[in-house]
Amino acid sequence: MKKLFVSIVLLFSIASLLNASSCSDYEHDQAEALAEQFGNYFVVNKMEGGDNIVTTLNTCEYNAYSKKYKLKIDINWDGAIFSSDHYEVDGILQIKPDETDVNFAKTWANQEVKNLSFWKDLATGVIILNNLAQQQDNQNN
Repeated sequence: MKKLFVSIVLLFSIASLLNASSCSDYEHDQAEALAEQFGNYFVVNKMEGGDNIVTTLNTCEYNAYSKKYKLKIDINWDGAIFSSDHYEVDGILQIKPDETDVNFAKTWANQEVKNLSFWKDLATGVIILNNLAQQQDNQNN
């Protein structure tokens, strides 16, 4: 019976290590900085830039075992060309403090982001088709 009790306590201890818990004040401060850095990176490198970038940290969990944050964030920014265009993306950011392991999953995007993604994909498709046409012309000559 004693072995069973020790085994159960050990299992609960391991389970608590594997589950993330709410961030301490220090972890929350670090998470805010990581979220802000990621928000700027996302807008500049994934969404073709913008101005007035604001990243809001909604929830913060830290897993001491994996040393990974799980953050629910909102990223808001104004368009780089037309400042009247306002973009919003919500998502879950999983990140290690040293930024070696970063994963972002969008959970919501406003219509402006969807429109931007559509036009970006369309422009990419046109460039690819143009390159293929040039390659075909070069092969025929």
